[in-house]
Amino acid sequence: MSEQHEPRRPAPHPTPDTTSSADITPAVPRHGLVPPTAREDVAPAAAQQDLARAAAQQELAPAEQFQFNPYIPFLRIGQGYAWKVSLSQDVLLPAAAHSLVEVIRQGGSLPIEQLRQHFTLTELVNLFTQRILIDPIAGVPDQYSRTHGFWSVAGSAPHGTRVHQASVLVLGAGAIGSHVAWMLAAIGIRRMVVVDFDQVEVSNLNRQILYTLDDVGHTKVNALADHLTLVNPAVEVVPVAQRITSARDIRDLIERYGCQAVVKAIDTPQEVITWINQACVETHVAYVQGGFIGAAALIGPHYVPRATPCWDCYQPAGHGEVRHLSGGGGTIAHLTEITAGKMVRDLVGILNGEPIREPGTMEIYDERTNTSQRPAQARKTSCDTCHARHRGRAPRTKAPLPVEAGYLLLCALLPLFSGLPGWGPGTVLASLLFVQCLLTAEPDSQRLFRLSFLGGSLYAIVLTALTVRNRPSLVGIPTTGLDALAVLHIGLLVAVLMALLITVFQWSAMALHSAQQALARRRTPTGPRRAQPPRRPTLRILHT
Repeated sequence: MSEQHEPRRPAPHPTPDTTSSADITPAVPRHGLVPPTAREDVAPAAAQQDLARAAAQQELAPAEQFQFNPYIPFLRIGQGYAWKVSLSQDVLLPAAAHSLVEVIRQGGSLPIEQLRQHFTLTELVNLFTQRILIDPIAGVPDQYSRTHGFWSVAGSAPHGTRVHQASVLVLGAGAIGSHVAWMLAAIGIRRMVVVDFDQVEVSNLNRQILYTLDDVGHTKVNALADHLTLVNPAVEVVPVAQRITSARDIRDLIERYGCQAVVKAIDTPQEVITWINQACVETHVAYVQGGFIGAAALIGPHYVPRATPCWDCYQPAGHGEVRHLSGGGGTIAHLTEITAGKMVRDLVGILNGEPIREPGTMEIYDERTNTSQRPAQARKTSCDTCHARHRGRAPRTKAPLPVEAGYLLLCALLPLFSGLPGWGPGTVLASLLFVQCLLTAEPDSQRLFRLSFLGGSLYAIVLTALTVRNRPSLVGIPTTGLDALAVLHIGLLVAVLMALLITVFQWSAMALHSAQQALARRRTPTGPRRAQPPRRPTLRILHT
């Protein structure tokens, strides 16, 4: 279908107090900790940490106002009061502050000078840390009040200004795409570009949100834009009725509308993921992806420039070219909602500058068992698309069994070899170092620590047994026989020897592991090595 950029249908006339999402300017006091122009760029969790740190160091101005978070449940428990900050944690209101109960119930604000009269310094720091005391919430339209309330409790963003200023490209207006678009509109994103060439069908209505029977036969992007406008007139929705045929199509859309992220909510043609990946790598834009296979939802792996591998970094399955021949798959509404919700959660985090959770993994949610897993994806040694270099395949959970067994066997045999002719102290130390180097195949530091403990124990036990048998005088065994004092003496010597050898084994193993990790970080760049223009926040997607 030829490209058509149709304007959004007229929206209902907003009431006089309607505020555009682009006009939201949260009232954030300046603490002198961050320059005023950079305050809203502070990482989400760091903003509240700055307040707690400033309170601890008594750097807050006496007249500076802070609000009791009205979105955290405040409870009466017996004769006392408490905030319910989580399922397992309550924060008690000290008796000295019981006079503030009515202020707290109303979500009121007080200057820090007055707060110090009712709370100790430690209590104030805890109230900031638990987000019970926050910067005053002002200038937020009622439509976004609960969204900002959630962010104030979860600490996901300082009033969500980055999300309200973002522009996102949503590829696909079907099952996942329609849910993602509705969620972004509800959050109050600044601009959303929705691309699809298909029309609404009756079979879509079991899982594709907002469409109705009246929309059947109409272009999806236009019908969806109409409904999104009714949900939130402040969001600019750009419907694009177009079939994606190349990476250039996606790159042009990203550049034309200044998109900071892409959502992959289409699965045809099969090459579309490589086109999205190429366009996002070239424009330094992130993308999120998700889809279904059987009764499972697939979320990720997402792409963030210089923070995660790109799609072409992953190792093919090794079965040759795979083509989808038939079978559309069944889908149900709640599985679609779960998939889209997880994608939007990751997307909002990326737009807010939060680090991606477990980069290089795909979350697989099995609807039949209601369980999730996050297997790591195997990677190529190097990538021609983003020019990143990786250590190779995805990290294993443990070293191969032959390596572990060989390590323990050599630890037990080394004391036997040390008595052979020509084996001096230098040869013994070199052999121990060689044996320890086998542990570099173990990626799990905790398992490596346990293996080195077992290896040191085996070495110490065998060495002690050989010494007692061949040279008993070294451990104080008298030739006339053993008495209680001699046995105690031997036991102490053996314990000291074992502790010393186990410590040597464990510290040498951890030192080699740390050196290996440091070398890997130096060899693995976090992104393209060529010069790049400034990057924008980004998202990515998988099979839908």
